[in-house]
Amino acid sequence: MGTVGQAPAAKAEAPAEAAVPASAAAAPASSTTAVAAPLSQMLVIDPSRKQVKEHKRRKWHKKTNLGCLACKSKRVKCDLAKPTCQRCQRNSRDCVYSKNDTTSSNTSNIDNDAKTTARASDSSSIGTPSPGDRQSDQGRNTGNQVLVRPLPRSLSTPHLTPARPGYGMPVSALFHHVFQNWQSIFGMSPSTDVCRLAQSHAHLQHSLLAVAACHLRHVLPDSSSSRIAEHYHQVWALHEYQDAICRASTRRLDASSADALVMTAMIVNTLSFTLPLAEDEDASREPDVAKSWVFDPRDGLHWLSVPMGTKQVLLATSRWRYESPLQKFFEDADYNLIPSGRPKLEHVPDAWLRTFGLSKSQGGGDPKQNTTRNGIDYVEQSWEEYVFADVVDIVAQLRHLPPVPENLARYVRFLGWLQPDFRNLLHQQDERALWLCGYWFGLMCRYGDYWTWWVHRRARRDFIATRMLLRQLRLEERPGIEGETWRKMMADLEESCFFPCRDRVVVCLDTSDQET
Repeated sequence: MGTVGQAPAAKAEAPAEAAVPASAAAAPASSTTAVAAPLSQMLVIDPSRKQVKEHKRRKWHKKTNLGCLACKSKRVKCDLAKPTCQRCQRNSRDCVYSKNDTTSSNTSNIDNDAKTTARASDSSSIGTPSPGDRQSDQGRNTGNQVLVRPLPRSLSTPHLTPARPGYGMPVSALFHHVFQNWQSIFGMSPSTDVCRLAQSHAHLQHSLLAVAACHLRHVLPDSSSSRIAEHYHQVWALHEYQDAICRASTRRLDASSADALVMTAMIVNTLSFTLPLAEDEDASREPDVAKSWVFDPRDGLHWLSVPMGTKQVLLATSRWRYESPLQKFFEDADYNLIPSGRPKLEHVPDAWLRTFGLSKSQGGGDPKQNTTRNGIDYVEQSWEEYVFADVVDIVAQLRHLPPVPENLARYVRFLGWLQPDFRNLLHQQDERALWLCGYWFGLMCRYGDYWTWWVHRRARRDFIATRMLLRQLRLEERPGIEGETWRKMMADLEESCFFPCRDRVVVCLDTSDQET
């Protein structure tokens, strides 16, 4: 992340002093006449014109030393709006508050900022329950509304400075945003246990702050302070996350550390799916298909590294899951990210099986295919089954799964089961790996921008790019059964972004081609 420079502070404009003419300074004292005047008047020494000038009393006002650094240097009143006051916004300046101003500001400023920036939040606002109330995890429902509660004092962050000039949006505003908009960010109800974990685990703190800033960048694309905060906290989240994994490999994990690792893994996954600023400069327009990794995968597949490592974290921490206070929170992750046994492949179409070199006899965990060596059971697998079987089976089941928020974890589990060899195939632009990845992007396009705000733009861009590249390969024109199979595969790919779950077909994406 590049160093963020601060705008140079403007020089203070001192009030101009009245110049005294030299002749007046040299005039004898007797040349001036003392005039009786009230205390509210002042004497003007002018040898050519002796008079008394009325002094206008200033209207009484309450003085304050609060305000952003730019307004202080100009000696003008600051409206204390955050993250950017009106003067700085009008003059296109970086609005930076000092640490003392941030900590002593009224909490209503944060409330107003959260209401302003969260224009894409739920129609029913979700507040943060009190950490001491275990019965308030789901909030208090009043009809269809959920009572909004203020951010609790216990959400202080000992690992972080509340506001640091040059590092984007203040920490307090980011925490307020993530807990006020938890439902729209994560697609699930807020949990007080996550608040408690964030107080003692720096990697979880930074990941929550990073995803809050990322969501703000999504709803307010022109906010520079949210972009700076996102990059800053994401770098620290990854750094602390790697350190936590290294510590876990050398010492015994406890339940709290295991829960924090899984929470951080899920949040960092979310961040890895978002398009970087270099590939998505104008959020008001469709993403540029020419910048997709599909056309040049050598340097564009770094976003796959984090999701592919999540499976190992889930497996290493699975023993604490059923005793965790976050058991309900992790329920989808447990059942959907860690499948048991070998894939049965019973839902996989025949054309898919031929393309990926699989057969339904390979699935189902047939004990005849297992061998025992030195007392350890091994499962005999072909290379195709090792690389493709799990993910092909997952995608085949997702074809018939409604795109609703409750099923989002099942849709996302695809990337968690990709093998390193699969990524190598993507680097080589293998048509089978490209088709499978493109099909998953089409499935993710079934969801609207609200629930999949973190992946929707990437899914749209890379789905179109995959279709274009596979068409350029002219796979349908191959001779014999191979060409016939690829014609069926391409037809399935075209329909992946549609879901005929109701009486009418729901069109989730305009699949019109874009020029590269």
